[in-house]
Amino acid sequence: LIFPHKPLPTRTLSELFTEKVHRMALAAWSHRLNKLRGTKLADSWYLGRTSHLSLTLEGSRTTEILRDLREAISALSVLRRGTISERELTLLKERAKSALYVVTGDTPSAGWCDYYTDEILHGDHFLTDETEKKELERRIDGLRASDLRPAFDRLYRYLMGPSKLASFTHNAQLPETARPQRGAIERAIQRGLSAQRTRLSFTPPSDEATEEKKSAIPQLLTPPQKLPTAQLRSSKLHPDLGVQEAYLPNGIRIILRPLPEADSVVKIAINHPSGLRDIPLDEQPRVASLAAYIELGGIATLPREQLDSFLFDHGVALTLTEAMDWGALLGTAPTDKTYSLLRLMKEKMLHPEAATADFEESRESLISALGRPSRLEQMLARDPERKLQRRLDSILGTYIPQREPETEAEARALSLPYMIDFHTVLWTRT
Repeated sequence: LIFPHKPLPTRTLSELFTEKVHRMALAAWSHRLNKLRGTKLADSWYLGRTSHLSLTLEGSRTTEILRDLREAISALSVLRRGTISERELTLLKERAKSALYVVTGDTPSAGWCDYYTDEILHGDHFLTDETEKKELERRIDGLRASDLRPAFDRLYRYLMGPSKLASFTHNAQLPETARPQRGAIERAIQRGLSAQRTRLSFTPPSDEATEEKKSAIPQLLTPPQKLPTAQLRSSKLHPDLGVQEAYLPNGIRIILRPLPEADSVVKIAINHPSGLRDIPLDEQPRVASLAAYIELGGIATLPREQLDSFLFDHGVALTLTEAMDWGALLGTAPTDKTYSLLRLMKEKMLHPEAATADFEESRESLISALGRPSRLEQMLARDPERKLQRRLDSILGTYIPQREPETEAEARALSLPYMIDFHTVLWTRT
């Protein structure tokens, strides 16, 4: 359900503080919805001077969704009549303060443009001074539970307003998920607004955060006791941005750039300077969708189950892509897993796993679709502007049409071992 409303102005520091209190009230209401399956609450700017307070619910039965709708709104109804605990208030304050930030000289120019656009179009105030941030923190620290009541009342008025939008998806084959009538939704909302009690309450986070047991780092990806050292030839490429470049003795060039977010994550991009346009036309059908087929598997030197557990438990991600003029291996990991990520990237370059079963299934699907235009081809045929843009891209060289297998014989000639050899040569030329 969507409840359109006018957003709060944030032209001054005081108005910005009011908006932060509004966010705290929204968070308090959201705390109580955690017990309802699949329920989400948000209040976001939409268009012009309009925001959307949205409440999303899910369930296996329509009656279940209507019940949860009534319960969700009853939580707000009780909040505006009562109060919240000091423990919850402290939690809300800490989260509100942690979300405050000052736009400084380290902020990228694109960020400054966004802030100025909001200021010019909407009059939005953004913090550029530490003293303003400290003033906001002081005012947040001074809040009492009763100070949130006007914000709860405001949310309540949004729900009572005449404008409501409802969207409902269901399985037409299941009678128990039939679309609810407008009157049933209105009654659920009204019963929630008039509720004196609710079964939903704030559940404090555990005092002792329990660390989930993570799978062990595979021996292959574990740093050795002593790493070999190499003398780096280094220079500061853009000192004002903190960008540095370094050269390894084997000639590999490394460019290092600090991330604007302090999130303790390293992001690594390894490129090879040969792209799809370098593949001869008669060779293209043999390596069509090269990156996609290599991505089907993991690495040959580590069992798939062990690799999947490592990636999931330790927050590591790896993606392979091929473009017109280069190939890229993109990896992300917590900084303390940098060695493991780099070793994993090396293994993906040298020893990709041959996912034979998945490859055969994909090839059979390709053969069954031969002779039928793809969804993209159908869209291009109906859209002259797309066709014109594609032709312009082809003339300018930003897009080179790739030859895909056009006959069953060409599709049958696809060879996963050949693709893996081709991939390995691309990534080991240096």
